[in-house]
Amino acid sequence: MKRKLAIGLTAALVIALLLSPFNALASVWSDKSGYGPGSVVTIQGDNSDGAGYLPGETVHVDVIGPNDYSASCDASVDDTGAWSCQVTLAADESAVGEYTYTATGLTSGVSQGGTFAGVGFTRLPDVPTPTDPPVVTDIPTSTPVPAASISSIIVRLVAGLSLDEQQQVIGRNGGSEVSSVPVLRMHIIEVPTDNVTEALARYR
Repeated sequence: MKRKLAIGLTAALVIALLLSPFNALASVWSDKSGYGPGSVVTIQGDNSDGAGYLPGETVHVDVIGPNDYSASCDASVDDTGAWSCQVTLAADESAVGEYTYTATGLTSGVSQGGTFAGVGFTRLPDVPTPTDPPVVTDIPTSTPVPAASISSIIVRLVAGLSLDEQQQVIGRNGGSEVSSVPVLRMHIIEVPTDNVTEALARYR
C-alpha cells in the first residue's frame, strides 16, 4: 500500500512540474561571458529548446549590474522564434563586476535569465628613466635600459569554476597573478603594458 502511495505521489509531482510556469524557461544567452568597460552586450534567445516565443511578440530584457547599473532593451521575435537586443556598459571601472539579466516575452510570458561579467584593468605608472646614470671608475659608462612597463588587469572568471580550474585558466591565458579573491573568482594579473589588449582578449 505504501509503495503504491509513493508511486502515485511521484507521478503527481512530475505532472505538476511539467505544467508549472518554470517549464516555459527559454534558451537565452549573451554573445560573450566577459566584457570590458564601454562594451556593447548582445543578449539573444530562441525556441531551440521549445521555449514558446511567439513570432512578432516583443521580448523585454532587464539588466542589473554593479554600482547601481541598470539598463533594458526590447527585441521583436522573428518567424523562427529568435530575437536579440543590446545594452552598453559604463565606460569606466565601475563596469567591473557581475551582471544578471532577465528576458520576458510580453505576449507568451516566457521568461529566462542569465549572467555575464564586466572585466577591466588598472594601468600602473610607467617606471621613469634615470636622468643621471651612475658611473663606475675604469668601466665604460652606459645608459641603463628602463625597466619594462607593467600593467595590472582585474579578471573575474565565470561562475562554476573550482579553485584549481581558476588557476588553470590563469596559467593558460598568461600573466603573473599578484592577488586574488577566490570566493568572488576575482584575480589581479600583471602583464606587460604593451600586451594589455592581447591579455584582455585571451580572458574574454
